[in-house]
Amino acid sequence: MVRRLLWIWLLSIVLVTPTALAESPVGTIVFHSLRHGGNHEIYKANADGSGVTRLTYQDRTSSYPRLSPDGSLVVFQTNRDGNWEIYMITIDGRFETQLTMHPKADRFPAWSPDGRYIVFQAQRDANWQIYVMNADGTNVTRLTDNDKQDAWPAWSINDQIAFSSNRDGNWQIYVMRPDGSGQTRVTFSDANDQYPAWSPDGRRIVFASNRGGTWDIWVVDSDGSNLTRLTDDEAVDNFPTWSPDGTKIIFSSTRHGGDANIYVMNADGTNIQRLMESEALDDYPAWGR
Repeated sequence: MVRRLLWIWLLSIVLVTPTALAESPVGTIVFHSLRHGGNHEIYKANADGSGVTRLTYQDRTSSYPRLSPDGSLVVFQTNRDGNWEIYMITIDGRFETQLTMHPKADRFPAWSPDGRYIVFQAQRDANWQIYVMNADGTNVTRLTDNDKQDAWPAWSINDQIAFSSNRDGNWQIYVMRPDGSGQTRVTFSDANDQYPAWSPDGRRIVFASNRGGTWDIWVVDSDGSNLTRLTDDEAVDNFPTWSPDGTKIIFSSTRHGGDANIYVMNADGTNIQRLMESEALDDYPAWGR
């Protein structure tokens, strides 16, 4: 009898556990939401959409949260002081720190892969340009310098920064080195390509584009090859980011009707599912450890 029970237990480890792990996404998702009315606030949830927890409590907007590489911190933008600035909060919501303080807007922050730096866009010199600073807010350095608009930076594990720019007319995806050198155009279309996000291995860039007539999710290799459309819907699909293991992509969509909610799909665009059902807006999702 004891042997039989031991055999059943061992069989459950071999046959059941891997399946359960494969079906249970891991990590933490952060996003902004109007769930409690009034203004946008920062929330976190488990990767399966459960355990939704509010992190910020302000009378002004807090949005565009991004998790640090180790998952312990969330950087975000807020206009709580009357101007767009960049703040940081611990993942438990207990401690906040203001990182930028400038009369012009600082927005859309993103972490370096080692967590030592934060790249962001700012209007400090009239038009939107890309800047970088230490993770404590010191040593702000301008990376791009032109008379157009550069926006929505994202930093890869291969030490490249992707961003969108309208320097050649419409919004397209570009990449550059962390010091601002080697600025290279990646996408070429007559439409707009925005909100780039790197795959965990640094080989591919997912982004939102209206090149198909509606806002959908597309992916391209970092050298501009293998352009692929992932979603094809009349609704607005936007703000994609990857899961930490690179097998999934999370994004916001209005495909259910009403305000945007958060959806997840396989990295090849299959198996699209609504992650959290909310009557209020859930937007700007990011998936981390």
